[in-house]
Amino acid sequence: MEKILALSLTSQEHEPISYQMKYRLFMAFTMSFLMTAIMSGVIIFSRIGLSDPNFWHAWREAFLLSWPVALPTVFFISPIAQFIAIKVLPKPR
Repeated sequence: MEKILALSLTSQEHEPISYQMKYRLFMAFTMSFLMTAIMSGVIIFSRIGLSDPNFWHAWREAFLLSWPVALPTVFFISPIAQFIAIKVLPKPR
């Protein structure tokens, strides 16, 4: 059993992640992080104000709740948005 497990673990070749996938992951990470930070900050600011002693705690909580939703959303929706933009906008001449 150990030989079979060792053989299967060593015989598998792992392909490196392509540049395009690394780019998509990095863009999704960066875009979702920045958008979530800005949007949660603006919403918390409009609700309780900057002078509230709980502002930073509320902002952090809102960010931590929304970023896990934003990251996969950006990753999966951005190709659809790019496709729509290509179809809607006129081609350059």
